[in-house]
Amino acid sequence: MEQTDFVFIEGAPPPQTPPCRPAASDNIGIIAGTEGNIIIDKIHVPQQVTGYEYQFLACRDAIAEGLYEPPQMALDETLYIMQLMDGLRKEWDVRYPMDED
Repeated sequence: MEQTDFVFIEGAPPPQTPPCRPAASDNIGIIAGTEGNIIIDKIHVPQQVTGYEYQFLACRDAIAEGLYEPPQMALDETLYIMQLMDGLRKEWDVRYPMDED
């Protein structure tokens, strides 16, 4: 795993650029405070394409370890959340075109 470097600049003023401005590198972070800044360089973030990358990696690791489900999200918890969401949709009368009676 790639190492993350932290740099604290005591007494440094907050950056003069808006926090949403693109940086020269997409793996740097700046936490601006009233007493200084923390610059985090070399943040390792998996490539995001669909938003399901973390779920894929968790499942891949579970299979490699011989598990039937990833410990981060057990099947029972997934089913509970889906039932809760279905109940809320029914209570709020939210329907999608693919829904059947």
